[in-house]
Amino acid sequence: MIILYSTPNSPSQVIIQKLNIMKAAAAAVLVALAHRAVAQSDFCPFAGIDPPETQLPEGHAPVPLGSTKGLHGGLLMCPHLKASADPGQKTFKGCTCKSSCGATLDFGNSKCDWCYTEGNCGHYSILRLAYYDYCDYSKIDDYEAKTWQEKHADTWAKVTADKTTGKYPNLAGIFAESVMTSFDNFREEMPAGRVKYIHSIGAMCQIKTKIASDSPFTGLLEANAQISGMVRMGGAAPLSKTGIVPGIGWKFYRTGVVSADFVSLWKLTGTGASFDFFAVNQTNHVPKPSDIITKIGGQKFSQASNCVNAVGLSDLCQYNQDGKKSSKLVFPYKLLFVPQIHLPSSPTTQEGMNARLESIKKGTTIYKMMSLSSPKATWQYLGDIVTDSECTMSNYGDNKLFFRHQRFEDDLKLRPEWINEMDASECFPKAPTSVAPASCADEKASIEF
Repeated sequence: MIILYSTPNSPSQVIIQKLNIMKAAAAAVLVALAHRAVAQSDFCPFAGIDPPETQLPEGHAPVPLGSTKGLHGGLLMCPHLKASADPGQKTFKGCTCKSSCGATLDFGNSKCDWCYTEGNCGHYSILRLAYYDYCDYSKIDDYEAKTWQEKHADTWAKVTADKTTGKYPNLAGIFAESVMTSFDNFREEMPAGRVKYIHSIGAMCQIKTKIASDSPFTGLLEANAQISGMVRMGGAAPLSKTGIVPGIGWKFYRTGVVSADFVSLWKLTGTGASFDFFAVNQTNHVPKPSDIITKIGGQKFSQASNCVNAVGLSDLCQYNQDGKKSSKLVFPYKLLFVPQIHLPSSPTTQEGMNARLESIKKGTTIYKMMSLSSPKATWQYLGDIVTDSECTMSNYGDNKLFFRHQRFEDDLKLRPEWINEMDASECFPKAPTSVAPASCADEKASIEF
C-alpha cells in the first residue's frame, strides 16, 4: 500500500489532496486512452516501418497494437518505433539519435520531438528505461551555403521525379505530433517518419514576381526585386460538402541562408458550395477559430504559438535572394493574395481537383499580391504572382518537402507598437503578445516519468 498523504491539519486540506489525487488519476487514464486510440488507428506517434526486434532500442520489444503488457510497451511505447534516425541527427544536449525523432502523448502531450540517444546522453525515462533527448532541427550549413539557384533546382528535380500523391491520414493523429516542429525545423525536409496530417495533398508550381517600384519593404520584398520561388497549393482537409479549404505553402530559396517560407489560408473552414481553389483570397492572417473542431485544433497549435491564426513575415525581409542582409529591416504586417484566375466550381473528387490544379499553365498570373505595412495602414500593391512552370502533383511535395511557419510573435517583438494597434480578438487563443510558448530547447527535466 502506498501512503499518499499523512494526517492533515484541516478538513479542507483533505478535500484538496483528494481532488489532486483524482485529477492525477483522471489525467493518467486520458493519456492511456489517447495512446490506445493512436496505436489502434495505425497512426503511430513515431510513424515508420515495423522494425525487426533486433533493430528496436535496447530494452524494448514489439508488442501487439493496444497491448497493455509492460510499462514501457503497449500504451506508452509505440510498437511501430522506427529505429533509424536521419543521418547525423543530434539533440539540444548534443546527443546522437539512435531512433527517429517524434512526439508521444506521455511526453508533454506531444509538444516536442524526441529520440532515443546513444550512450547515457540526455534525459532518462523511467517508464521507457532508456536515455532520450529533444531533437534539434538547426540548419545544415553545407546545404545552406549553396546558391539559391542550386537549391531551387535540386528541390524542383525531386518534386517532378514522382507525380503520385500522398493521402489524407486520420486527422486525430495530429494530436500525437509535435506542432513545434512546424516552426522550429530549419531544414528543407520533414524529419523521418513525420506525417502531413493537414494539407496532405498539393500541386507544386514554380513562380516568379517583380516587386513594385514603390515597395517600402526590404529583403525579398524590396523595390524592383525580381524573385523566384515555388508554391504548394492544396486543401487543408479532404474535400467535403463544404467545398475545399484552400491553403498555400510559399518557399523562396536564398543564397547562403535558409529559405524564406510562409503559409497562407482563406480561413480555417471550407469555401461552401464552391470547389474552385481560387474562389477566395489567401492571407497570412486568418479569422480566429469559430467552431468547436477548429477551436480544438487551435488549442493543439497553441503549444507553439499564442496567435495560431497568423504567421510572421519578418524573415521574408531579412535577406534578399542573393543572401544580402537588410541593413534596416522593414516587413509587412499582412499580405493578401487576390486570385486572378478561376477553376471550375462544380463538386469533384480529389483526383478531379488534382487535375484542375495541374491544368494551370506556365506564364499564368494566379494572384495579385497586396500588403499592409501596419495594422492601421491601407492596402498597397506589391506585384503579380506568375507561374514559371506547369503545376504538378508530387510525391516528394506531399511526403517530404517542408515549409516552415514563422511565429507571429517574432514580428511583434520587432514591432511592439503593433500590439496596441491590433484588436485583442485578432489572435487565438490569447490577445496579441510578443511572448511565445517555451521552446523545446528549454525542456530542463533530467528524469522523465
